[in-house]
Amino acid sequence: MKIFFKSITIILLFITFIGSDLKAQCVAQGNSIFSLGYGFPNLGKSLYKAFNTNNDFKVKGIGPIHFKYEYMLSDKIGIGASINFVKFGATYSDTNSGDSMDINENWVHWSKTTKYSLATKNYSALVRFNYHFYTEDNLDVYFGVGAGFRGTKSTFSSVPTDPNFSFNSKIAIPVGMETTLGLRYFFTENIGAYTEIGLGKSLIQFGACFKL
Repeated sequence: MKIFFKSITIILLFITFIGSDLKAQCVAQGNSIFSLGYGFPNLGKSLYKAFNTNNDFKVKGIGPIHFKYEYMLSDKIGIGASINFVKFGATYSDTNSGDSMDINENWVHWSKTTKYSLATKNYSALVRFNYHFYTEDNLDVYFGVGAGFRGTKSTFSSVPTDPNFSFNSKIAIPVGMETTLGLRYFFTENIGAYTEIGLGKSLIQFGACFKL
């Protein structure tokens, strides 16, 4: 959360102290902008780590990964798509042991180890609208909102199979939304970098962008 608020402060200060004389815009009506980025944090992965109580507990995850496309309807308004994916999970083992009598009425010691696996995939495909409230030669600052489809699939399994543990689940309400404040900086006429902060699978994301 500290990174989130610091990022907002930096962007707002940058806009405030930038010169008031506007230059040629780096994005304009008719432009298409593609973006590919990576976000932080992976909230599911962080939660697994926070509630880990098993020495054999291993956490893994990918993303959030963000892909965006925007078409500029005017110099200020853009419409496009936002596709996002994140995966997280964990594995751990649990060993039970005891003593029991065999068919020859002899006491024997037994031990059984069960390996458990938890995995969740979360993805969204949203229609996105951006309002570009500040643009100049290389800099583009915008506010965006998106809404559309969201899907989540969770798998819980064990080896050997534990009937009290193994099951699959899917999200009940497949509706997703996002709202972010973004900044793009173009190093050349067509190639640049971007960052966004807000609510959109991650609190902060950054990556590369390409303009046509």
